[in-house]
Amino acid sequence: MSTKVARWGNSLALRIPRDIAERFRLYEGVRVAFRNTRSGALITAVKEKPTRRRFPTLKEALANFTSDMVEQVKWRSDVGKEVVR
Repeated sequence: MSTKVARWGNSLALRIPRDIAERFRLYEGVRVAFRNTRSGALITAVKEKPTRRRFPTLKEALANFTSDMVEQVKWRSDVGKEVVR
């Protein structure tokens, strides 16, 4: 199987056929490495350690909170057998 080299801005790009991308688990954003071999270039996916996304603490989440971010809600009067205390 072959493909053409294309221009992408000031760089060059290779289009990877879907079946090849699926077989080697390549998708947009995957990092690849190039190596020289005797018969040409070898392109391999770079295995990166998965990063765990840390959720912010309550203090971090509320650091930029201001009182004008509060929405005023006007409630209607009770309709059924709600218990309001």
